[in-house]
Amino acid sequence: MEKVTFHAEKIEFTCTCKCFQFREIVCRHAFAVLLQQRVKEVNSIYILDRWRKDITRRYNYEKFVSIAYDKRPKMERYDELRHVLLHIAEIASEIPEMVTYVKDKATKMVEVLSS
Repeated sequence: MEKVTFHAEKIEFTCTCKCFQFREIVCRHAFAVLLQQRVKEVNSIYILDRWRKDITRRYNYEKFVSIAYDKRPKMERYDELRHVLLHIAEIASEIPEMVTYVKDKATKMVEVLSS
């Protein structure tokens, strides 16, 4: 059983499941406490930039569309990779050192895939 510690004055909470710390997702245990305490707003630390509509993104989501039936598996693979790579770019773009690291790894991956 998980334990949630709620600080009403700061509207902050911690849970022993550590879901927010590890996955940046507010867990169901914390939601239950927030509902029980009738909290209408949460601290901004729990609202990540990737969830906000007022943040200008540096990238554009594009959907790969094709009518040809024989390309359907390729579309699915493309979408799967695009989702993962955009997630990596979103996280890495926050830290300059991570941008360099990801670019280096991506360049090596392109070299391997191209050979």
